[in-house]
Amino acid sequence: MHRGKSENQKRKRSGGGSAGKKRVILFGAAALFFAVMAWFLWLLYSATNGLSVTYYTLNTGKLESTLRIIQLSDLHSHEFGTDNEKLISAIRELEPDLIFCTGDMLNADDPDSEKLQRLLRELNGIASVYYSLGNHEIAYMSSQGSAELGQEIADTGTVFLNGTWEDVTLPGVGSLRVGGMYGYAFCPEGMSEEEFARERTARFLMEYEDTDALRLLLVHRPDSFYFGDARERWHVDLIFSGHLHGGQVRLPVLGGVYGGDLGWFSEYLDGLHTMGNCRMVISRGLGSSPDKIPRWNNIPEILVMDLK
Repeated sequence: MHRGKSENQKRKRSGGGSAGKKRVILFGAAALFFAVMAWFLWLLYSATNGLSVTYYTLNTGKLESTLRIIQLSDLHSHEFGTDNEKLISAIRELEPDLIFCTGDMLNADDPDSEKLQRLLRELNGIASVYYSLGNHEIAYMSSQGSAELGQEIADTGTVFLNGTWEDVTLPGVGSLRVGGMYGYAFCPEGMSEEEFARERTARFLMEYEDTDALRLLLVHRPDSFYFGDARERWHVDLIFSGHLHGGQVRLPVLGGVYGGDLGWFSEYLDGLHTMGNCRMVISRGLGSSPDKIPRWNNIPEILVMDLK
């Protein structure tokens, strides 16, 4: 009788231990779940509201001293603080010599460009600003039934580049040719080389590259020079590009996910690259088009290029 009672007590103690272990496992699983969710939501939040600075250095062999350029791309009318005060303050602290805006700074369906104009006026109070078109600016002008956007940009003191360039001499630094274009730099399928040579983009590039000055080119889409023989045909010291938002979603280790015409997990979603006779730096951008999935693990980027 005594032995049976002892064994029953052992079974009770054993059952209590099993229940305790289950509670610990469930508590641990719940804690892990909430930790993962908090991590996921933080990476989602920071990819919209955070602000990062990425530094690049390139020795051009054409300058007397260092030239600091800030590139802004793909803002998509997003604001960092009231009237972009957080963004403007960060740029001012970086003390740029020039500021390049490489397109999609507004959205195609914006009612007007007032927000963009306010930002550009503030930026021109920091350094000279150069602006080239993205696909959203082109769609905006089409939907508005007007090409006034270029003039509105120029009225802020910004140099508006649309198949054009400006020669710049900076005392103590050197001579630059800063150009901007939107279009493909390669001969499209079905077009002869003779026909392509008469196209506006080809004529612009032939004239643009005819200089001994440092050639800097603002081109919204990296695929403008990626496909065909564009990278071998033209000679550009440095192309500033964007458009791909760094792949929109960036996975740990694997990096950016999708690059439009460049496909999945392309190496040309961000960063500094050599493409044949050209170098290209690709910004991850500052915002996102409303029709895309949200950025994730992809903090908005101010790109700083120090040319030596």
